Amino acid sequence: MGRISALADELGRQGIQARSLRALQEELDAIEEPSALSRMTAAARASAARHWAHVVGELQESAEVMGILSRRVSEGRTLSDEETDKVRSQLFDLLRVVPAGLLAVANSSFPIPGTGLLTPWLLQRLGLMPSRWREAHLLSELEREEGRLLAEGHARAAAAVHALAEDLEEEADAREAVLRDRALLTFWDADRSGTWDEEERAAYRRAVTGLRARPPRERSRRIWFVRIADQLFGPCRITELPQLPADTLVSVRDGPGWVALDDLLGAHEPLSAAASPAHAERP
Repeated sequence: MGRISALADELGRQGIQARSLRALQEELDAIEEPSALSRMTAAARASAARHWAHVVGELQESAEVMGILSRRVSEGRTLSDEETDKVRSQLFDLLRVVPAGLLAVANSSFPIPGTGLLTPWLLQRLGLMPSRWREAHLLSELEREEGRLLAEGHARAAAAVHALAEDLEEEADAREAVLRDRALLTFWDADRSGTWDEEERAAYRRAVTGLRARPPRERSRRIWFVRIADQLFGPCRITELPQLPADTLVSVRDGPGWVALDDLLGAHEPLSAAASPAHAERP
């Protein structure tokens, strides 16, 4: 039984209604379980497409946001931090009211159609989706349920919902970190063990150090390749890259192999426990 369903059952035994919690278990399953891809029915995909159509319709009401997206996608312009934040903020507000976890799974199994510039795949690849967008609706509903329980005088039940939400937020951060590190390990796992060993870590650190030591002017040369999920782009200039997802890898024609873009541009020790490259801001 899932954690949300288990909590709903526990509250039910205490005589506390928690029907709204039960509806969230499927969304959490979609985020956590790879098998959700194979279970996604045509009806569920159609439902996700309708939810995305709602998001698209709301976005199109904002001439400012549509102008920013057009400049980024159609004209290839790099957005300012303020413009990027504006798009992400608008999307986050909209995704809080639709089951974004189900939408994400549907888009992974069979890309959801959009209108013009507005497809989940494109916005995600451009780094314009907000942080934790898959979990946005789920966490928002848990926050709402916590508030309802508090208002009805169920302080302990509200605390249990709050603790569950905190756990899910931490796990969302961990998924981002794993996403980045798994992508890297694909290229550096010399012994095919499925885990980093010290020799592989050392080899990767040497690669990052070597790329960092190259003359700064080389970042302005069209010699770089960019890998986002299974998509390969380039050659391009590092200096012209927009904000990109956490699993973005880069390589250079004569370089040692793929490294994380955040490791190349960051100041932390690659693969160190102290670093949190998955959601660190690029300089």
